Amino acid sequence: MGSSKLSVVIPLYNEGGKIKKTFLRIDRFFSKRNYVMEYIFVEDGSPDETLRVLSSIEKERSDVRVLVNEKNMGKGYSIKKGMLSATGEHILFMDADMSTSLKAFPNFEKHFRDYDIIMGSRWCKEADIKVMQPWHRRFLGIIFYKILNLFFLKNVTDANCGFKCYRKDVARDIFSKQLLRGWGFDAELLYIAEKRKYRIKEVPVAWAHGMDSKVNLLTVPAKTIVELVKIKINDRKKRYEK
Repeated sequence: MGSSKLSVVIPLYNEGGKIKKTFLRIDRFFSKRNYVMEYIFVEDGSPDETLRVLSSIEKERSDVRVLVNEKNMGKGYSIKKGMLSATGEHILFMDADMSTSLKAFPNFEKHFRDYDIIMGSRWCKEADIKVMQPWHRRFLGIIFYKILNLFFLKNVTDANCGFKCYRKDVARDIFSKQLLRGWGFDAELLYIAEKRKYRIKEVPVAWAHGMDSKVNLLTVPAKTIVELVKIKINDRKKRYEK
């Protein structure tokens, strides 16, 4: 891929005990690939030591930038902030828990020339699920994707996998139109992308459910459904066309 610039955006909340070790793993992986790297961490108002640890990394590394939310703003807000500030030709965002294996990235690279958005999928036939979600999470996921595929995205199997790569100009266009801050932001971005006829490629990934997941199953499903309704309302009001 030559010496093109790659940005990696990682949103963080209460990851102070793990983020230094996580960063070393990520950096070790990309140091073996031929990129000029830019790492962007978005610290989402964590009450723990996350910001202190990130600040120490930033002081040591010229390729690391830390963006800070003064209060907890949500994953959607944090990723938007990081993606719009990134300067790489391609911009990858990934979850801090590394539930998606970085081994999928070489398969992403193969599609850089022909696609605008490359996204990981846990539900493609060739995907490798190392640690399955509990049955109740799988059940809620099935319901969510039936709704999503029926009313929103026709050609996407896994909107919520936290491992996606955008061409820079496409990221600028789509994320500037993003209105949702909560868990519905992935569906919103892909909905905008499909409306704009961007080329989307799903790539199977190896994935393991994080046992310390911060998703609240009592509130997130209902909030996500509300956000899906908001997407339709925003679309009808032509808010994605401004």
